[in-house]
Amino acid sequence: MMLSTSHIAKFLVIVGWILMSAGVSLAQAEQCRDEWPGHKVRSVKIKARWLPSDLDLPLKRGDDFTPAKLSETRNAVRKAINAELDKYEIEFLKLGRLQLIDINFIRGCGRKLAAATCQAEGLGTDCVDVEVKPLALSSNPIFMGATLLPLPRSSSQTFLSGVPRLLRIFDPKFGMGADEKLGAVPDFEMSTDLLSVGEVADGKPAKARPVELLLKARGSKSVSEPFYTSEINLALKLKQPTPSIESLGVEASFTADHQPELKESYLRNSLRVDGHAAFNLATGIVNRVALNGGYRRSSNRLGGVNQLSVTENSFQGNAIFDGRIFDGFSRAGVWLDGGKPQNAEAYHRIAALIGYQKEVPIGEQTIGIEAMFGAGKASRHTPEYSLFYGGNTLANFIYSEIIDPATLSFLPTGPVLRGYGHNQAGFRLPSGEARGANSYHHFNLSLAIPISSLSAPLIPDEVVNDNPRMTLRDMVDVGVNTGEAALSSSYEDEGLSSDEADAKATEVFSQIKPGIKYLTNYAKIYSVKPLVMFDEARMTRTGASDPQSRYSVGGGLELTIVIARFQAGYMHAINRFEGEKRGNFVFRLVFTNLF
Repeated sequence: MMLSTSHIAKFLVIVGWILMSAGVSLAQAEQCRDEWPGHKVRSVKIKARWLPSDLDLPLKRGDDFTPAKLSETRNAVRKAINAELDKYEIEFLKLGRLQLIDINFIRGCGRKLAAATCQAEGLGTDCVDVEVKPLALSSNPIFMGATLLPLPRSSSQTFLSGVPRLLRIFDPKFGMGADEKLGAVPDFEMSTDLLSVGEVADGKPAKARPVELLLKARGSKSVSEPFYTSEINLALKLKQPTPSIESLGVEASFTADHQPELKESYLRNSLRVDGHAAFNLATGIVNRVALNGGYRRSSNRLGGVNQLSVTENSFQGNAIFDGRIFDGFSRAGVWLDGGKPQNAEAYHRIAALIGYQKEVPIGEQTIGIEAMFGAGKASRHTPEYSLFYGGNTLANFIYSEIIDPATLSFLPTGPVLRGYGHNQAGFRLPSGEARGANSYHHFNLSLAIPISSLSAPLIPDEVVNDNPRMTLRDMVDVGVNTGEAALSSSYEDEGLSSDEADAKATEVFSQIKPGIKYLTNYAKIYSVKPLVMFDEARMTRTGASDPQSRYSVGGGLELTIVIARFQAGYMHAINRFEGEKRGNFVFRLVFTNLF
């Protein structure tokens, strides 16, 4: 199913409405001042996420708006935030939303209202609406590489006590993807620690425990086609047994998928039992390593002229490496699996994938560069359903969590070719029939070009103190330096010498500072960037002649705004074979960071 021009036009209208709304908000902020002598307060609004309704503030409706009263209100908000962070520290950590540094700054001002409005409210001719906004800078303390990625972000403080309990329990994520073969595909995933469900359901903060019993579920279903994916996963995880070991765990999962392979349908139900180990190395260019391996029992059905139904016992293993190269995020993965289908020869496969993402500064904007290279090989006796097929993929290797079973545990299905629908590029035989490939390689490149007028900084470079002059971004730098000094002091308390403590603290913060620099100077609350995309892939089949190459080029649009990331575009297939589509409309919308 192709995306129609009307669908694209509707989306662009929505984008325009969002940006116009954001522009109005930013323009209004210029009228907000911290002094309005002789004015009454009509309302007080705290610009924070999920603010509790019972927060008591010194400034109330009808009060005189004075700098002293505003200062008291800011201090009350600061006290509430500190109490929130102390009470829910463990849960913030579990959710990957722990505050990176203590900025300790809360903006407050009054916005003057029209005299007629004030009179109608019984407040005389002069009144203001008071706005107080705490500045927050947070990230996943484990997945620190994420701070270098252009993910949806907010600079507003989150109050977990105000978040609906179901959201806190399940931490849901929603999305929508589409391409020429699958059509529109909504997807959903959730994750919860079963050991903490009772506490959160009762409105209490989650307790600190050395183990987690994680239940994860995900699913997607095409709106117009019969294709779907689903998985439920239960994992017992030991957290941080040593400083360098992030986690150790065992897990069991059941997967049921229905996916296209060229013109045929492939259905697989599988039961997996795995073990995993994740390490926080923080050494040089490698920050994290995750190892996973286990056993899989699957039922496989392939339709069409090559119709078959077979049960298979197999093994699988992979290693994923996260790192930082030239202040960009890098990830590499290696997968190995093998199987023994019923009444057939055993086979094995191997694949590798390397991804790199960097935001190259241009003034206060950045050009996003995303590159990926992958290759794979399957043995001679590999069944048709396990051979490699190229095409678009709705998952993104670079942006997925490192131990996410949905996207990183399974061996790649083939080369990424966004100019083709999912699994729609095969090896063309002399007869004209397309089949799976035994080996492949691919290269993908995307450039996201900034438009300064269609973006807003996460941390504005606004002055917060005139003498000495200090901006919000300066306060972040002070917070980083203070944190490093505090960490050094704690190492001294543990018995290290002053020089040893300084060196160890410097080493730790060397892993943090590049990400904080990106968040402070270049990250955006919202941004719109045109995309330029290029794909190249080569596929071979055992017993066939020369390798076959395909190329795709195209463009699109990327929108990132607070809780959502959207990419849409068209990829044109340059050297397609007879009967193949001219190109592929693709889009991907992910809602995250809901609280």
